[in-house]
Amino acid sequence: MSERIVTLPAHVASLAPRDLADARRLARLVPAGAGAIEYRLDLAAERISPEALREVDPRPVILTWRSAREGGRFDGSREDYRTLLEEAHRAGATVDVEYASGLLADRGFLSDR
Repeated sequence: MSERIVTLPAHVASLAPRDLADARRLARLVPAGAGAIEYRLDLAAERISPEALREVDPRPVILTWRSAREGGRFDGSREDYRTLLEEAHRAGATVDVEYASGLLADRGFLSDR
């Protein structure tokens, strides 16, 4: 797995694909000047594999599951949220962790952050 780092200043295209095919379609529309692509997976109609999303485009990938309390549609448990984030991180994606989840207080969570 190759490491993909989001450089600063970051110009990030935020996409909300319905499925993997839609992610591919939307990624083709992202301007070349965008240094990373964020996928809002809480808005997807079906589960999309983090590994598959990393293959859609060579730029760094940020995966986000925004909870209902933060304006999104993720309604799973804290453990479901943690599992999704850990899986995405293992796949080499950057993950957007909601501060209110409390997960960042756990030093063992994504220890190389």
